[in-house]
Amino acid sequence: MELVADAPHQKHSETSVKSAQRVDFPRNQRLVLDAMIIFPGGLTDEQGCWKTGMTGDSYRPARIALSKLGLIQETGDKRPTKAKRMAAVHTLSMLGKLEAGR
Repeated sequence: MELVADAPHQKHSETSVKSAQRVDFPRNQRLVLDAMIIFPGGLTDEQGCWKTGMTGDSYRPARIALSKLGLIQETGDKRPTKAKRMAAVHTLSMLGKLEAGR
C-alpha cells in the first residue's frame, strides 16, 4: 500500500500550498506507523507527538491519513492528556499490522 504523497492543505491559500510542498508527508506517516508498531497498546495524539518528536500539526494529519487508508483505528479507549482531558487511543488496524509486517 502506498502512503499518501501530499500533505493536507487549503488549495485556495497560496501560503498553505507552499507550506504543504515543504512537508515530507510520507516520512511523517512512516514515523506515525513506526510509533504504532513500537507501542502496540496504542497512543493518543499527544503521546504520539511525544514518542515521535513531531508537533501536533505534523502528527495529526499523518495519523488521519493513515486512518483513511485503513492502517490505523481507534481502540475505543480514552486516556487523560497532560491537560487532564480524555483523548482517543489509536492503534494499528489488522491491515496496518499486515502492512507493518512487510
